[in-house]
Amino acid sequence: MTKEEERVFRFSAPDLSDGERLRELQSLVGGSSRLMTGALTRLESYLGFLEDELEGNARAEDFLREGGQLVARLRSLLGLLDGPACGGVSQAGDVLRLPTLFHGLLERCRKLSGAVYEWRCDGEPQTCGELFSLQQVLFEMLLAAGRGGVADAQVAVTVEEARVDEAWLRRAGASCAPGDYVAVDVVVRRGESEAGGLLEFGGLMELLSCPESDAVASFWGGWGALSSWLGVLRREGGELLSSRQRGVMALRVLLRRVREGAERVSPAAASAVEVSEESMPRGTETILLVDDEDMIWDLVIDMLMQLGYTVLLAGNGREAVETYCGNPGGIDLVIMDMVMPEMNGREAFERLKACDPEVRVLLSSGYVSEEDAHYVMEAGALGFLRKPYHLRELAREVRRILDGEPREGGRP
Repeated sequence: MTKEEERVFRFSAPDLSDGERLRELQSLVGGSSRLMTGALTRLESYLGFLEDELEGNARAEDFLREGGQLVARLRSLLGLLDGPACGGVSQAGDVLRLPTLFHGLLERCRKLSGAVYEWRCDGEPQTCGELFSLQQVLFEMLLAAGRGGVADAQVAVTVEEARVDEAWLRRAGASCAPGDYVAVDVVVRRGESEAGGLLEFGGLMELLSCPESDAVASFWGGWGALSSWLGVLRREGGELLSSRQRGVMALRVLLRRVREGAERVSPAAASAVEVSEESMPRGTETILLVDDEDMIWDLVIDMLMQLGYTVLLAGNGREAVETYCGNPGGIDLVIMDMVMPEMNGREAFERLKACDPEVRVLLSSGYVSEEDAHYVMEAGALGFLRKPYHLRELAREVRRILDGEPREGGRP
């Protein structure tokens, strides 16, 4: 199974940790619950209308009474699904400049889909949230847009700041809070049609009642994908909207807007704000970053460079071995993904150890088996970060290893 396939069915992938699987299920259940709750609200209004129209018809009144009881029971059950287990809005996370985040995402989607992605962004807007979750949602959305079955697809991606008030939220049928957001529009032009002018967007509840709802959902990967994206975005204080314009496939993502220097911001991420010396330790060593997912290179490299490190890059295990062994004594730490093409992390680690028994390696992956991770740790790796993690966790783990401090459990 490829990484792309694993992303589609993440919560059922056998190599995921229980924590990862739980978060994926929470996103899917949370988003689905919100959609079904909205659908029940609309169904109640329909039943109320029918009750007025059919007043005096005993048979109809019995049917409507049973329908109302069924809606009440379903709402009660959905209340359990949308309870504390699904979590509220996350207040923590990384501060991310969206142009930096999208640079890697668009490059990867161009390679995988072959579509043309047009990019426009006003200024340097930034948001706050969990890097890997937001990255995953945006990646899946962009890839679906490019692979949507439209010949010579052209995907327009627009990012701009937006102010959302209560009147607009009511009109759009959205459930996020009023405030300042960054709006990310992903628009696919179909055939001769142009996505010109202003597009109208509404909440996914509006899409549910649209005659073309199933076709639109299928274009984006199905209702499961849309529900999961909605669950992640709501957890991060955002929203997912769909276009109301016929002939255009478009989604709008609303993300919390963070202004540089705002007091509530915790500086923690790549190329986002000035890195805080107090929250993230610095250094001057040379680090070799090994990862085939170029959509995260910019983020991690920029953060490490802000912290004072010199960063070298390798796209797979073979390149990592060649780079490290070709610079004896010149690389202080290797940060390496476990799942890569040509040579995986386990084999690359063995070759690095053969080249230099004192090599310092920090492993990082979200798609590795517990057996492989345990093997490499027992063989001498100095740390393991399972994705997703916050970038400040990476910064602290890097400093711990370079300073020779023991990891949790007492082993260095």
